[in-house]
Amino acid sequence: MKYILPVLICLCNVLLLNAQGKGLVINNKISPGHELVEGSKVYMVPPSGFQQVIGAGGLKDSGSDNSIILREAVGSDKSLLESFLKENLKINGLKMTGQEKLTLNGGEATFFTLTQKVGPKTFSKYLLLFGDDEYNVMLSAVFPEGSADAEAIKSSLLSVAYKEEGTDAPMPIGFTLDFSGSGLKFARRISDAVMYTADGSTSVNSLSRNSFFAGSSKEAPADRAVYALERLQKQSKTPLTIVENKPVQMAGLSGYEISATTTIDGRSKLLYQVLLYKEDKYYIMLGSTTENNSERLQVFRKIAATFKLEK
Repeated sequence: MKYILPVLICLCNVLLLNAQGKGLVINNKISPGHELVEGSKVYMVPPSGFQQVIGAGGLKDSGSDNSIILREAVGSDKSLLESFLKENLKINGLKMTGQEKLTLNGGEATFFTLTQKVGPKTFSKYLLLFGDDEYNVMLSAVFPEGSADAEAIKSSLLSVAYKEEGTDAPMPIGFTLDFSGSGLKFARRISDAVMYTADGSTSVNSLSRNSFFAGSSKEAPADRAVYALERLQKQSKTPLTIVENKPVQMAGLSGYEISATTTIDGRSKLLYQVLLYKEDKYYIMLGSTTENNSERLQVFRKIAATFKLEK
């Protein structure tokens, strides 16, 4: 399965140039049947029997080979395709059997149907590409050729929707933060945590350059002050110089706010952490930057100050 996705992208680089017209028009709104795809800001109605695969950004039918994978990226469709093409593996047996140009939620989209023989099995693939110059999505579905679930899987892919314009990106259950004015964009939702970066990407460079992570964990350390320091040190492979370490109160919870610096590849790196304790769990906020440390520290503090527990 790991060889299928890059080849699909390679093929679609050519197909997108030839797609004509707007075809079917689909406008989706988030309904009670929609589920947020883990680690994204995309909602879809899962096919019957499909469940979230935590950490994989997709859905899987535990009783079959059927799966749906979602990938988000910042930049135009062309940029998305080119990034995957660099990692493309040459593989035979892939055949395009259909393509359709759509208008999906007010934007252009392209839906491809493909087949590929993998060992003794032949698989069918659906690939849906849509987006604009700032944000784009690739949804790919794989299932055995002739599967009775084919239509249900296609309907699921075409059910995609987003949070309505002007609303915040999905936050983990239990608390909220306000990122307005921070210059950071929603990058990824991971189980009980959320990640924001300067460009909305989760690449290693983006995470190091400027990022803010927030989440929670069910742990009750005996010495909370010591644990806060140990937790921060785990974020760096190099020794930290503690700039400030002080107790704080936020949203009725007590904890510790720590800022520290280190050096990575000759560059100064700032780490900012707030740990707030609540009975047998804690909430963590962690900012990291290698750009304008003093300015970013104030931004991180401003974000942390908006922390609120959900009622």
